[in-house]
Amino acid sequence: MKLYVNESRTQWAGTQADAKKELGKYEAFDVPVDKSGLLAFLNKEAGFNIDPVEVEQQPVVTHQRDTPPRMDTLVGRTSLVDLKELSTILLVLINKTWSEQEQKEVLYENKNKN
Repeated sequence: MKLYVNESRTQWAGTQADAKKELGKYEAFDVPVDKSGLLAFLNKEAGFNIDPVEVEQQPVVTHQRDTPPRMDTLVGRTSLVDLKELSTILLVLINKTWSEQEQKEVLYENKNKN
């Protein structure tokens, strides 16, 4: 892949036509397209002179239960419900909890006033 840069190396263009139009005098670079080559090129051009380091990919660990939750429990049955429906159910339960809590607070305040 070719990239084009102006004389002060502050602006880059992806095509020769853009380079002629936007950069004035420019220089063309052959840029590697593989990840490690591209990183090495960019680090060198940025003045970091950093050699890319290959990082060993760590395995993804997922924690799963030894046995699935029983279907006669609330937790077990949630796996049968669509996520959108489950979020609606949770919203309803939260609103109901807040309403009941507010009613208890009003009753408590009225009881303490008398």
